[in-house]
Amino acid sequence: MIRKHLFKDKATDDSVRWRLHEPTRVEAFSDAVFAFALTLVVISLEVPQTFHELRHMMLGFFGFAICFLFIILIWHDQYVFFRRYGLQDTRTTFYNMVLLFMVIYLVYPLKFLFYSFTEGFNSTVVENGKVMPRFSDEGELCQLMIIYGIGYFVIYSILGLMYAHALKRKKDILLSPLEIYNTKTHIYTFVGRLVVVLLSLSIAVYGLGHSGPYAFFSGTSYSLIGFVMWIVAGRRQKKINQLFSDTEIEAVKNEIIVLEELQ
Repeated sequence: MIRKHLFKDKATDDSVRWRLHEPTRVEAFSDAVFAFALTLVVISLEVPQTFHELRHMMLGFFGFAICFLFIILIWHDQYVFFRRYGLQDTRTTFYNMVLLFMVIYLVYPLKFLFYSFTEGFNSTVVENGKVMPRFSDEGELCQLMIIYGIGYFVIYSILGLMYAHALKRKKDILLSPLEIYNTKTHIYTFVGRLVVVLLSLSIAVYGLGHSGPYAFFSGTSYSLIGFVMWIVAGRRQKKINQLFSDTEIEAVKNEIIVLEELQ
């Protein structure tokens, strides 16, 4: 009962009740992997020796901020999943391990992409004492967008599978009808994300054999994700007041389930 009150203010999400439990080894390991991923983003930074190097490094911090935000958003989605559903079974653990692997996989492509964005795609780098262009042609830009898109697609596919698995276990974790509805909404938003990613990948793949700013269009197409999620969530939200009573909605907003009470 004490922990239920202590965590009351943390359960601010109004779609699915939080299922309170002690942090597990899987969650602790996940936090360590995300921390390691953030370390990889900045580990190559060195103390500047000149003001020119300092200015160059400071410009790179904008790219670091974007990478940091992206990884934190994935961490938050994973964290909220475990708070909402409290699943610790083998399949959930497997999905989570694949997710963590893909986060590590995506760190360097993500870092390279956003550092190139902040420093300029036409900038040069020093490799083995030689000054070389960051990209030799537009095809390499498209290849980078393909690498990034594959990582993004797999990560949010795994998150979608985790929510689908929670839906299959609805009786075990006592999902209410409203929670089932909202869980499906989360799955639909993940599907919307993936449709946009497939669009981006299609543009990038087409750009491999054609000249033109296809890598640019592949990247800017990700801006559609917010619009698609807004459409999906908005349409689903409109139906809630028609399908569920105010009492059911308030119960999901304010109640926390302590998992020990379910055993």
